[in-house]
Amino acid sequence: MRACVFGVVGLGLLLRTVPAGAQGETRQKYKIELLEKILGPSELDGKLVYTAKFEVLPVGEPSLAEQGPEFLVIEENDKPVHREELRAPTRDLTTVLAMDISGSMTTLSPKTNKARIAEAQSAASLFFERLHAKADAGLILFNHAIQLRQPPARDPARVLENRHLLAEEVRKVKPSGGTAYLDAAYEALQMLQGIKGNRAVVLMTDGIDVNSRLKADAVIAEARRLSIPIYVLGVGDPKAVEPVSTVLVLDHSQSMEAPAGVGAAGQPAVSKIRALHDAASRFVNLMHRKAMATLLPFSSRVERPEPFTNDQMRLRRRILGLQPEGGTSLYDATFAGIETLVASGRPDKRYVVVLTDGVDEDPGSRHDPDDVIERAREAGVTVYMLGLGRKEEINEAVMRQIAERTGGKYFHAENPQRLFEIFESLSLDIHGDGIDEVALRSLAEQTKGKYYPASDASKLSEIYVEIAEELQSKYKRTFTSNNQKKDGTVSAIDIYIVDKNGNVISNRPKEDVSRPGLVVPEIDYRVYLVLLGLLVGLLYLPSGLKRINHQPGERRV
Repeated sequence: MRACVFGVVGLGLLLRTVPAGAQGETRQKYKIELLEKILGPSELDGKLVYTAKFEVLPVGEPSLAEQGPEFLVIEENDKPVHREELRAPTRDLTTVLAMDISGSMTTLSPKTNKARIAEAQSAASLFFERLHAKADAGLILFNHAIQLRQPPARDPARVLENRHLLAEEVRKVKPSGGTAYLDAAYEALQMLQGIKGNRAVVLMTDGIDVNSRLKADAVIAEARRLSIPIYVLGVGDPKAVEPVSTVLVLDHSQSMEAPAGVGAAGQPAVSKIRALHDAASRFVNLMHRKAMATLLPFSSRVERPEPFTNDQMRLRRRILGLQPEGGTSLYDATFAGIETLVASGRPDKRYVVVLTDGVDEDPGSRHDPDDVIERAREAGVTVYMLGLGRKEEINEAVMRQIAERTGGKYFHAENPQRLFEIFESLSLDIHGDGIDEVALRSLAEQTKGKYYPASDASKLSEIYVEIAEELQSKYKRTFTSNNQKKDGTVSAIDIYIVDKNGNVISNRPKEDVSRPGLVVPEIDYRVYLVLLGLLVGLLYLPSGLKRINHQPGERRV
């Protein structure tokens, strides 16, 4: 009977030592190897965090598709602090890099003083280099439209050759245009359709999408349908996207029907009004969701502005409706543009963009350049002046004076292409080069990918290497500690994988990490005081015994 009782107790103790979920009949499907010591705790955004780097290797031939989802779990002192669905660890990988080559990629990195595009080119080449020798890859280069489509090789013998070709294409790019990252992501998904094994899209952008035909919901739905995650790198400052209000003061006088410079070989020259239609529409196309604008067309008279709007189609419709007529009331129109912003009461950053092909003509404006400058400075409005056509037909000195004394710039466009480029660059300058981090993070997380913020382009190489490793079973995870005290205790961190039923199907590497600070007692304060009193008593005990043993009248030897 006694043996039976001991047997039951022993069995209970044995079961307690087996991790929860591991008591069923399961086999080890994965092996987890720590790549370096767990770092931390360190402070991140005011919280104590740990960082673990490890690799997940298959034991045999596991398949997530056949056996359901499996989950990676990280525990601290036997309490879960991180959990995510596991990707199938395999070298059988095909990925497509969708890379933004818009005009804002010319922005310089404050850390390295290199253009974003230079940092992105180096990082992309490193990404292709760090992929496993058997990993296939494709490439999409995009701005406001897709500029290059280079699909994966789909031939093991050509994988490395194709990746070298992709790196060469990246090195040749020249930034220009706007941003259509949703269209590019969708095209990347189509490239991967029908390919077996692990697939992933890596999207790098530094702008807000103002040009895509597709909406985010459509791209996310397609990624889910194909079970392809999208890993997103957002380059830039999300705080740089600020509300902006702009008045486009556009000259449509009779002289605007003349040719805008010399046409291309064998082609007639485009009229100035047509050049205005194209260039001003481009400015509107690059407006972000927090930007508002209105048109103030002028010729002999200044027309009434419509209410400020961010409806790009409405703005383009009015631009395309402008036809040549009348003279040029340049200064009155510029002054009215400033007053339009003042009357709106909008607290945003405020700009007036003026385009003309001539000088202020008879009967002439009521206001002079000094009136314009004084009013703009009073109202805190920045004025940009654009002259179109031959320099001798434009009063460049006055236009430059108005622009520079109000904090703006003067630009001269000798032909339609130059005017288009000026409006494009000006729109990017006015509307900022920030990113919509909420939209980018949503795109990544809703497709089971991951979002990587890069406030500075100099971080791109590090992030690309991390993505290349993660796509090939290597992980770097930063997680918040469940103990936010610097109390000098030790945290036991262990990592393991469970199946959909909670059974542990991997080894459990564990590492003890010491926390900074002093050990703080976690017992009732009264018990602590009693123990402290006993400790003090022990300190005084030797001297007390000496006094007891020493009798009065005895002589010490």
